[in-house]
Amino acid sequence: MNKTSDTPKGPPKGNKNAVKHGFFTQKEIKKRKALHGLIRDLKTLTKKIGD
Repeated sequence: MNKTSDTPKGPPKGNKNAVKHGFFTQKEIKKRKALHGLIRDLKTLTKKIGD
């Protein structure tokens, strides 16, 4: 005989891949890019001052 299981088939309920923090939101990506640009500019400036 074929026994049926009480456990549900298929994927678990809820979205396990959902964004749980803001690191990958467009707003945060733009902030990081701006910050990296500022750091790059500051490095260039300090190098010019040092020469």
